[in-house]
Amino acid sequence: MPHAPKTPMPRGMPPHANGIERLHPDLQEQLQHARSDQERIAIAAEFAWERCYEVPHDALQALSYAQPLAETLKDAYGLALCLRARAALNFFTGDATEALEAAQKALQVFEERKDLVGKVTTLLTLGGIWLRLAELDRAYECFAHALALCEEGLREQPENDRLQKNWAAAYGNVGNVYIALGSIDEGMRHLLEAYRRQIELQDRRGLGITSIGIAGAYLQLGRREEAAKFLAQACELLRETETWYMLAVALSNRGHLAALEHRWEEAQQYLEESLALRQKLKDKRGEAVTLSTLAIVRFHRGQVLDAIHELRDVLRNFQQLRDINLEVKLRRELGDIHIAINDVGLALQHYHIGLELARQHHMLPWEMEFTRIFARFYEERENYAEALEYYKQYWALYERFLGRRRQQAIAIVEKRLELEQLRYERELLRLRNEELAQLLAEVERQRAETERAYAEYRRAVEERLNLSAILSHELRNLVSGVMTNAELILYGFDRLERSALIQAAETILRASEHLRDELQLLSRSQVLEVEGTKLYFQKENLLELLRNVIHYHRRESEEKQIEVLIDSEEDPFIVPLDWKHTYEIFSNYLLNAIKYSPKKSRIWIRVRRTTNGGARVAFEDQGVGIPATELPRLFKRLGRARNVYPTAGEPSIGLGLYIVKWLANRMRYRVWCESCPSKGSIFYVQIPFRASEGPYFDSDPEPEEWKHLRADYPTLEEGERGYRPRPGWVAYFPDEDRLLASDEAESGEGRPDGAASEDG
Repeated sequence: MPHAPKTPMPRGMPPHANGIERLHPDLQEQLQHARSDQERIAIAAEFAWERCYEVPHDALQALSYAQPLAETLKDAYGLALCLRARAALNFFTGDATEALEAAQKALQVFEERKDLVGKVTTLLTLGGIWLRLAELDRAYECFAHALALCEEGLREQPENDRLQKNWAAAYGNVGNVYIALGSIDEGMRHLLEAYRRQIELQDRRGLGITSIGIAGAYLQLGRREEAAKFLAQACELLRETETWYMLAVALSNRGHLAALEHRWEEAQQYLEESLALRQKLKDKRGEAVTLSTLAIVRFHRGQVLDAIHELRDVLRNFQQLRDINLEVKLRRELGDIHIAINDVGLALQHYHIGLELARQHHMLPWEMEFTRIFARFYEERENYAEALEYYKQYWALYERFLGRRRQQAIAIVEKRLELEQLRYERELLRLRNEELAQLLAEVERQRAETERAYAEYRRAVEERLNLSAILSHELRNLVSGVMTNAELILYGFDRLERSALIQAAETILRASEHLRDELQLLSRSQVLEVEGTKLYFQKENLLELLRNVIHYHRRESEEKQIEVLIDSEEDPFIVPLDWKHTYEIFSNYLLNAIKYSPKKSRIWIRVRRTTNGGARVAFEDQGVGIPATELPRLFKRLGRARNVYPTAGEPSIGLGLYIVKWLANRMRYRVWCESCPSKGSIFYVQIPFRASEGPYFDSDPEPEEWKHLRADYPTLEEGERGYRPRPGWVAYFPDEDRLLASDEAESGEGRPDGAASEDG
């Protein structure tokens, strides 16, 4: 067993920290980093509590530092922590009465502070004290209360490791109460359940302690082989976890079991090892108990005089410790030895003293035992009158003992029923709370759903109002133009020249076409949202597709004398795409560029190959440009940049770019734009490379390849530098709702994963 060397007092300790140099080095280091006296008290008291099972002497030294400090500072909580550890120490090595008083004081403070762990651990200690004093009903009440508190705490903190371990300890101790009461089966059931739970928790110290209790139960059942196995396991676990005090108990029990089977040499080895441990731990009480058992073993090995002298020395130790229970036990053992060596007078003297002590201190089991010894003693010597008198006393005492046990059993059953009723009421309350919580959650869900539906309704109403306002404005302009030119034809047919009439008719035709186009966009946006799309991907010549788009919008571009040019390093430019919907994207981009470009300007359509084999197409105009603050309005339904209008008064309701983005997302394309006021705009679409071809419908499962498609590769021209907006220009990425200025691109800011190559 490791023993801590003394170290000098660490710096930074308070001047009142007397005896600090005697503390364990680990505790000294923890105290050095404490920020207040209250924290030092808590640290030392917790250290003492943890060391009770391991090295009681270290725990005692910690308490000798913490408890006076807590009393000086009138720190009630710190004192309670100290009293809890003091109670455990006295329970293990000292006076049970003092332990009882300390535990009760500590429990009162923990209850006032609502310290769950403090209450549970103190109740476990208090229950152990009552169990040693044979107050089984009180012991059960403490253990059952601790068990109920653990269950209550675990409902709120199911993963709390400390509460789980304390639950197993409490459940096992309830089993110890049942065994002391004589209900071995019920006690064994509790102990084995605690053992199983400790295996799940990997609580090796707890397993070792519970194994001692299980071994005791097997011993009472006469199953010594099973008892020996559990005691061997207990020794192994307690040695591994350095729980020295309980290891000494386990070794002593192994010695007792070996003695029962007359394996005297083996018994002496276990007891001597237990004795050495108790001496190192400075456990005077445990040392005396082990010495008494060792003396009995030596007596049976023929060392009679040595055994008697040792027992007399132990008797003096018990008298100094004022442990009446152990003194009475030793009187019985001394009497048995003197009977065995035919020293009847001295044997009777020890028996009489033991009987008187048992009567004075109301130790009914021992009083019964000595009365039975006297009855058998006189019966064997044919003094039947005296024997009969003692037998009468024995049976009267036995009736009292059974009555007390009956009362204790009734009290335990009543307490058990009370706790079960309380547990039932708590469970019923929990279920009702859960039911109420579910109802509230359902109400909240319905309320949120109603709010969402209302918000959606409001959005739809606002959208319709906006659409109505936009359509009303655009249609009013178109209809006004149609009416004006129609009146001109109607009333000036006979007076106007043929060229003027043709011009008026062309104006009516263009207005009608614009109206048709806007209505088609409106209808298209609704169809997409309701019906979805049917796609078909195959390798196509991208330049041929662009030429078809340019041809389709030739009249619009020629009216404004706009030249549309294609810039590509490849011809043909083959890439897998869906012709129909890609055509729709390009058509919307080109029509927008024509609308917002001045007369006699140019529109460049630049086509570039990306590094993964896909394509990037850029529609660049020389129009009015869009302010950076207005860019986020684009690509949204009915979204239009404010104070930016078509150069020839063409109608625009804000649906074209919305359809572009919807289609692009559906086909895993990427769209974004770049603009600078008074210089123009560039609208991009990037088409990823696909290995697979063929149809795809909305009802089909998503192809595996689509899950890995990326449309952010740089072009071959950009290389590792990646996409960057032009100097002074600002880019907007609608999928990310993110703006990127040219200076940010230069520094690498604002890019996904900080990689410049992933922006394009």
